[in-house]
Amino acid sequence: MTIPMRMARFASAGVSHGKAVTIDNRHPATPRYLVSAVRSATGTLWYDWTGRFDLVSHNGSAATNSFVSRPFGSSGVAEGIFVNEFLYIEAVIDEFEEFTSAEAADASFASIALRSPHPEGPPYLWDAEVRRVYQPAEREFLRAFMSANPEEYAIQLTGRNAD
Repeated sequence: MTIPMRMARFASAGVSHGKAVTIDNRHPATPRYLVSAVRSATGTLWYDWTGRFDLVSHNGSAATNSFVSRPFGSSGVAEGIFVNEFLYIEAVIDEFEEFTSAEAADASFASIALRSPHPEGPPYLWDAEVRRVYQPAEREFLRAFMSANPEEYAIQLTGRNAD
């Protein structure tokens, strides 16, 4: 049995290393400053919607959400892994330091050297696997006209960084 369809594919991927200074000025007389640095890897999958797919794994992880936010003022900085059928995000916090002086925060911020991709990762491996899932009416059509037991299958996606 052959069912012509376009494949699922990678839509985008990247790794980054970023730094930020966040100001908590809810009390203007005593503002606080947070200097943070985060390494991350992200990737997105795209489907042509000619069929339904469920995620088996993306960058080596099944669907999960282990993101934890480290709070600062009314915001925070998150780290962990989030994976769903479309998106992979992994983030690691390297720097999370609070200051009461803008000058000290600026000096700390300036001392953080950015490197991307960072040698300690996280890496993006260009690897995903999705499984074809038949909708109820689609399964009944296949049973009636092609096969009493339509084959289940998975699609392995691989790629590489551009040179």
